Amino acid sequence: MFATLGREWELLDGKTKHFAKVAPGRYELEKIPNPFGHEASWLVLKGTMVGMTEEAWKQWRNGEVIHGKPVDWGEFEIIIEE
Repeated sequence: MFATLGREWELLDGKTKHFAKVAPGRYELEKIPNPFGHEASWLVLKGTMVGMTEEAWKQWRNGEVIHGKPVDWGEFEIIIEE
């Protein structure tokens, strides 16, 4: 799975519990168990613990419907390739 970020993001580092700035670009993602012990799996930048829940990644996809409302970001925020 890959994510292309359309802008800089601050993603949580599950190891340090601090936010890491991630530049726009294309990144490979991998699924890991939630580093905080919750049920929701995390998608992280491959080889790191920097990321967020899978649901959080996917809610930012262009053209998605969030909480029953269509989203129009104009320029894309995140493109997910599964």
